[in-house]
Amino acid sequence: MKCQLIIPSAFIVLLAASCKKNDAPAPATINTPRTIPSIHHSLGDTATVYVAGIDGPNAVYWQNGTEYQLPIANKNGNNSGPLLAYTYNMAVAGTDVYITGYNGLNFVYWKNGISNSMPVYANATYLSGTDTYFAGNDGEGNAVFWKNGTVYTLPMVGVPGYIWAMAITGTDVYFGGNNNYHAVYWKNGVEYTLPVTTNPNYSMVFAMAISGTDVYFAGQDGQKAVFWKNGVENFLPLGSNSGYVIAMTISGSDVYFAGVDFRSAVYWKNGIETVLPLTSTSSNYSSVAAMTADGTDIYIAGMESNVNIATSSSYNIPEYWKNGTPSVLPVANNGGGSVTALAIGK
Repeated sequence: MKCQLIIPSAFIVLLAASCKKNDAPAPATINTPRTIPSIHHSLGDTATVYVAGIDGPNAVYWQNGTEYQLPIANKNGNNSGPLLAYTYNMAVAGTDVYITGYNGLNFVYWKNGISNSMPVYANATYLSGTDTYFAGNDGEGNAVFWKNGTVYTLPMVGVPGYIWAMAITGTDVYFGGNNNYHAVYWKNGVEYTLPVTTNPNYSMVFAMAISGTDVYFAGQDGQKAVFWKNGVENFLPLGSNSGYVIAMTISGSDVYFAGVDFRSAVYWKNGIETVLPLTSTSSNYSSVAAMTADGTDIYIAGMESNVNIATSSSYNIPEYWKNGTPSVLPVANNGGGSVTALAIGK
């Protein structure tokens, strides 16, 4: 869940808070492990859409629009107060679905609906052959990754350090993130600082992709939406003076970025910005959490919100867009829900 963004907007600050706790949460109705249903397709379908997120205090996922609750801890550390569970990231390989998060007590990953504890706050999940990577932060300021059950700490010039994205090409393993709030990446365990021209004190990498010999990182430089191609910084057009990139994907020769332009969920195709349509006329804020390509189909997951500054409340509508067309995801919580991750299964 990428809620640490420091962007000076009352709407964004309020929404970041609602991402962690919604008003008047509905009580959990399922507290036992759920096995993820077998992957299935309707006639003519070519993909199964998985979205991970939060519904009130519960960590959930949706498979083709149907919501399933993930198991959470039976009690919290001091046996008082409600449990709040989150999802962070996900990946799909064949019939196996991995979702990382927090079960109300520990950092965990759920594999096919079964909870497993792990020592990593995992913002990035990557499956490569028989290798499983969970990457992020160890909760003590260190950028770490967990490969097949072993934790590795990446070298850092300063603290704190976070990993938000990763990719593998051949024998090269890349991680993208930030170190002491400066955009960095690690290649095969060596840290490199990315150049910034707007704000030397605040830049982030939230997404990355590799196409041939081209390596892309994307995120923000101050309040500008940017990407780095082979180490060179490029600015994406904005309709406002504040934006960032949170996700990216490549389909053929087309390069896509998705993020936020002030209060609007947007995407850029080959540098051209498009605002994503909303489903409610009362929504006054929207955001993006994840993006992926399935052939020529482009999927973007996020949410739209009706934020009321006067009452410090919001109603959040989780959804995903396929080729720009929104699909609303059902929730039980009175305050709505949010989305953190997206994956496509075959």
